Amino acid sequence: MKFHEIEISEKEEKYVLEALRSGSTAGRGKYTQAVESELKRKLACPHVYMTTSGTHALEMAMRLSDLTVGDEVLVPSYTFPSTANAVLLAGATPILLPVDEETLCLSSDIIRKHVTSRTKAVMVVHYAGICHDMDRIVEICRRKKLILIEDAAQAFGSLYKGKPLGTFGDFGCLSFHGTKNDVAGEGGALIISEVHISQGNKDTVRLAERFLEKGTDRMAFLRGEQATYEWRGAGSSYVPSDILMALLKAQLESHDRRFDRRREIVGKYVQAFMPYCSENLRIFKGFRGEYALEEERTEPIGISNGHIFYICFKTPEMGLRFKEKMDAYEIPVRQHFVPLHVSKMGSDLGYAPDVFTNEFDLFERLYRLPLHTKLTESETTYIINGAKASIEYAMEGTV
Repeated sequence: MKFHEIEISEKEEKYVLEALRSGSTAGRGKYTQAVESELKRKLACPHVYMTTSGTHALEMAMRLSDLTVGDEVLVPSYTFPSTANAVLLAGATPILLPVDEETLCLSSDIIRKHVTSRTKAVMVVHYAGICHDMDRIVEICRRKKLILIEDAAQAFGSLYKGKPLGTFGDFGCLSFHGTKNDVAGEGGALIISEVHISQGNKDTVRLAERFLEKGTDRMAFLRGEQATYEWRGAGSSYVPSDILMALLKAQLESHDRRFDRRREIVGKYVQAFMPYCSENLRIFKGFRGEYALEEERTEPIGISNGHIFYICFKTPEMGLRFKEKMDAYEIPVRQHFVPLHVSKMGSDLGYAPDVFTNEFDLFERLYRLPLHTKLTESETTYIINGAKASIEYAMEGTV
């Protein structure tokens, strides 16, 4: 049994082989354009650009936010280093913040408390494909004239109040890394919202295209808008190979089926482990009301994409006992992020390990279960039964 496994069909092989045989293996080819068109349709957003990674999408968003030395960007501490690195590479300062205990995402209350005169932008991370109160976060950012960036690396396909995550802010950043629900091997996408453009930022699209293409106006040239292209300003090479986009094109064509299957597995996990929830144990429950027991069913505020299911214990000791038992069952489980403020770099930025009490040892308390579309029904049942026994073993001696 594998913790994560990519579902590859004949279609993925067919498209990749077509891209290889076409001789058009660099960027901005047929498959790149097809994927961008599909994402624009799915996200109902006219400005989507494929990048070489979700990390590079974040870096582009920071560059396009016109940050400078002295600017500060609010960032959750519980995230992957790419989130904060994008801020540092733009010359600004990431201000690490605690996350909401239930969602492990930034909340509007946390953001409101930490905005200062130096705050230029807010970077929210949609951990496990969900978010906190995005409508209130958007309202705060607009009122305070702050740029809002969504690190939606884990959230492609998720909806909050009917709107795709990644499309609420000025910029949204997706990932199609090999560990995500839809994969390109390596790849990402930058979303530029219509709201951002309507607020006097009409040059953003041109600047994004320039930055993608090594500081040139090559994309206008490829569209036939001009006879040549040349160096126009600062830029880099963030355009993915068309071979990778061929793989992603096939993945997107089977997205809906795999989306439903992942959500089905998460639903089984939630229903199985909900009775164990207490002050000693929390689990991923999706959006409020999404996977509630039948007698507690309410209209959910969102639909998550089934990217992650986790069990979070009150103490590291409970977590270790849980893993010990799961190892005995040969069921792979994984921890996740070391909170940034606890890391070596967090220390260098001046953060004490215990500055955020709730997530000081989160890395040692949170465990993710296997979750992918190649899990069989019997494997899913085996995971559930093994995890139940492991939870009971972990909780022995607790009240």
